[in-house]
Amino acid sequence: MRSSAKLELSLKDLIIDEEKELGEGSSSRVYLGTYQKKLVAVKVARSNSRLNITLKDSVHWLEIEDEVLGQLANNTEEVHTGLVGYYGAWFDYSKNDFFIAIEYANAGTLKNWIFKEDEIKDLPNFNWGLAYRIVYDVAMGLYWLHKFNFIHGDIKPANILLNKEAGQLHGKICDFGFTKSVDKIGKDETYSPIYTAPEVLLKYLNLHTKSDIYSFACVLFEIAKQAGIYESFASLDSLKDYITAKNYRENIPSDTPKKIAHLITWGWEKEPENRPTAERLKDELSTPMENISEELEKHTPITYR
Repeated sequence: MRSSAKLELSLKDLIIDEEKELGEGSSSRVYLGTYQKKLVAVKVARSNSRLNITLKDSVHWLEIEDEVLGQLANNTEEVHTGLVGYYGAWFDYSKNDFFIAIEYANAGTLKNWIFKEDEIKDLPNFNWGLAYRIVYDVAMGLYWLHKFNFIHGDIKPANILLNKEAGQLHGKICDFGFTKSVDKIGKDETYSPIYTAPEVLLKYLNLHTKSDIYSFACVLFEIAKQAGIYESFASLDSLKDYITAKNYRENIPSDTPKKIAHLITWGWEKEPENRPTAERLKDELSTPMENISEELEKHTPITYR
């Protein structure tokens, strides 16, 4: 029995090269493939006994991705700025075949780049000119998700693909397995605690658009530091106390461009209503890095001791 995909793949046009594994996550493996003669990444559901993830769980998350990306694919091409391109899904329960095909990103992930994890041929060294374009793309991706009433729920460097085009690096938000529609939010587990907003960690609010903004600020911080945020914390409980009860954050590196430092400070405000919207973020980032608006100027970084 096949389930109904939002956007169904034509299998005769799809070739999966299982000898070319691009990566793996907790619930899937990703292979290089071609679809209608274009390079694609094919995400295949799998179980994971170590993490107690069943195949049913993995398929559920792929179905969510198909639902979200399928809806967005039906809208204008402009929507795809900052979001990974989508080709479709195939769910066949009789054969245990479950996969989706997404845009192939030729430069790995933002995590690979800023943490220097992988040596990808011809990938440029870090510089703020390239990074600024990437964070603009991600802000645009969040803007489109929120505009269509979706909350990503797991914004982090590992979920931002990079594509190298004409000497530029472009950011593409991916991994929509935890994405929720604004009107279907319920009680959620915290999937990536270090990027999770204080109010969600404390469970007095569910995931919401401003929790995505908090996560985006943490990503900006990691770009500025070129290392992980809150690396010194040994436990989730100590981290919760640090960013909730004490309302502390890490000190932003002194060589961070002023505009980025102010955006981080604004984005990780403790109270959700004090954080900018995704639309405001993309508007701020659409101007040169030297341009700082009157509102952004107010959000001066704090030094924590």
